[in-house]
This record gives sequence, structure tokens and C-alpha cells, in this order.
Amino acid sequence: MELRLKKRGVFAEIRKLIAAVAGTGPDVNRIGERVLTAVGTAVLKDIQDDFAVKAAGGTGKIGGKWLKQGEKYLAYGRSFSRGEQSGLKKAAGVGGRTNRYAPGGNKGLLSGDQLRRWRAIYGYMLRRFLLSLPEKEAKQRASMCAWAKLKREGAATKLKVFGSRTVPIMRDSDDLYNSLSPDGDPEQIFEIDRGTLVIGSRIPYAAAANKRRRFMPESEAEIPDEWKDRWAAAALNEIKQDIAQALGA
Repeated sequence: MELRLKKRGVFAEIRKLIAAVAGTGPDVNRIGERVLTAVGTAVLKDIQDDFAVKAAGGTGKIGGKWLKQGEKYLAYGRSFSRGEQSGLKKAAGVGGRTNRYAPGGNKGLLSGDQLRRWRAIYGYMLRRFLLSLPEKEAKQRASMCAWAKLKREGAATKLKVFGSRTVPIMRDSDDLYNSLSPDGDPEQIFEIDRGTLVIGSRIPYAAAANKRRRFMPESEAEIPDEWKDRWAAAALNEIKQDIAQALGA
């Protein structure tokens, strides 16, 4: 028993596949879409893996090493994981419910005695500053003086206790990170139209974040050669499967 395949017939099938992938011919079997999907999945994996490296403080292939988040943001803006806040307080010697006060009825790290001390200093300095300054500026200066005095006396502040904590950069909620998952995400942009693949994130702050700490290349020049090689390999693997299927192999 023999099977004979003419070169012309084989090449004709391959040319159809190439045209479908390139978007220059009909793609009734959605071959081009499958190839671009395979490439897009590889793209997202590289981008998200690189994101994870930089978030952990390492040097990535895109954007190098990210600038660390500021102390004020870490102390006052960044959310805490479960048990993290109490652990940091305990390590600083202000654990438990004793150190939980702050001026203005806010939660803080002062003890009751320290809060009373703060109020006394603030009131004294405010009366002095009001003799020569507008009320708003006088209150600001009095508050600064009160805090400076208490810190010299050993009072703990959120900036001191929480401002130097080690946390993954740009992974507060992981919304942005998850939107770049190769497994897909509701906030992910993954569109294929007429041979064009569009990948991105619908997270509102994604573009601004990418300006400050690059996680996604904005031009082909930024794409590492090793990434391009992996993406090409993903495309080639899918094409091989389609060729084998087209030839009945």
C-alpha cells in the first residue's frame, strides 16, 4: 500500500495556511485566530512574569528595576495584609491596645499619656503662633512642634513604624497584575481583528502606571529578543499542528 502526495498539492495547502495566518486569505477554520491566540498567551506570560520580578524588587527585561514606593504611601496609603499591621506594631514595641490614639480622634500609635502630652504642647504653641500667624498656618506649625517634641521623647509614628515595610511594588490589590494573566481576566484586553492582535489592560490607571514603572513595552524596540523568539516559537508550534491537520497527518 502506498500514499503519494504531490508537491503541488502539499504546497497549495501550506500556502492557504500561510495566507490565513497572515490575514491575506480566507480563514474558514480560524487558523490565523488560533495562531495569534497562542502568540498572545505567550506575550502575556512574559509580561506578567516580568511584572512579578520587578514587583519583588528584581530587575526586569522591560523597565529595569522599579522605583520603590515612598514612605508616606506605605504608611498612610497602602493597604495592609492580614496581621501585617499588628506584627509591625509588635516589632516596634507598640503592640496591643495601649498605643492606639492620635490627635483628632483618629487611630494612631500614641498611648493615652502621649496623646494628652501632644494636646498640651499643641495648645501652648498654638496660642503663641496665633499672635503672629493666620489661624491655618498657626495650627500647622503648632502640630509640627507637638509631633517633633513627642518623637524626640520616643513616641512612635505611623511613618516610622509602617513607612519602611517591605511589600510587593504595584501589587496592592493585584487588579493590574491579574489583568495581564495568560489565563485571561475580565479586565484584560485581548482582541483579534483582521490579523491584528491587541493586548492590554482595562484597569483605569494602567497607562499612568506604565509611565512611572514600565511593565508593558510601548514599541517593538523595547521587546527583548528572547521574548520575540518565544512568541515566534508559540506561533510556529500552532502552525505545525495546523499543517499536520491539513495534510491529514
